[in-house]
Amino acid sequence: MVTSDVPSPWRTRRERQPERQAKRDALVLAAARLFTRQGFQGTSLDDIAHSLGVTKPTLYYYVANKEQILFDCVERGLATLREIGKPGFYEDLSRKTQSLIQGLQSAADQAGVPFCGDSEGGMFGFFLFKDLPQNYATVMTTDSKRFNTLFHGLLERGVYIAPALYEAGFMSAAHTDADIAETLAAAAEVFRLL
Repeated sequence: MVTSDVPSPWRTRRERQPERQAKRDALVLAAARLFTRQGFQGTSLDDIAHSLGVTKPTLYYYVANKEQILFDCVERGLATLREIGKPGFYEDLSRKTQSLIQGLQSAADQAGVPFCGDSEGGMFGFFLFKDLPQNYATVMTTDSKRFNTLFHGLLERGVYIAPALYEAGFMSAAHTDADIAETLAAAAEVFRLL
């Protein structure tokens, strides 16, 4: 075997693996969306390639055929069902969501910003009011300029919330306690600007 002192510009298979996996994941997600909308039979590999902005031959670098993609979709769905079926899954999701809302409430209180929030499971909502509004008309009296400042201030700090003042937010199992802490630190900064 001949070796060279010149470093290779090509990455090793191990170095390429994360990028390859990310592309394969994108392919499976795009296919799942199309299968949901058009059905398995109504979706072609050309449709999947077009949705990703690549050519059909590119797909064959990642999968053998459309059936393999369907199998991967089903496999991922089953993995999700196994995950959410674990004991304590929903309790932990609720705990994280409540932690976020309570932390936001505390940060708003410290900054003197009217704030109220509520959650159920992984779904939450909040308003820049002292008390939870009971109807849409009240929600629409929110200080939209202030909410806009909150939205953009959080976005600039890497936290994305729904852009409308009456939309729900969702916690996921992927969110960690560290993610919540970072979100609360960003929110505390922004609340001080309101």
